[in-house]
Amino acid sequence: MINFKVLAGLIIEGVVFSIVGLIVLMLGYKVFDWATPYDLNRQIAEENNTAAGVAVAGVLIALGIIVAAAMGG
Repeated sequence: MINFKVLAGLIIEGVVFSIVGLIVLMLGYKVFDWATPYDLNRQIAEENNTAAGVAVAGVLIALGIIVAAAMGG
């Protein structure tokens, strides 16, 4: 028998953790953007700088692993 209260609690918990994880990733991106001597958004979107895109991807993956471990994932 499915306990819907437990299921609803787990779904809410998952949504909250997802939102917190996304906020931490966005903050991490902003800190990385602030720490670099150039504008990452312009480098990636306008100048098609592949190296900047790879660097941002690496930072986001690393932060994602840290956030997942911190949240018990």
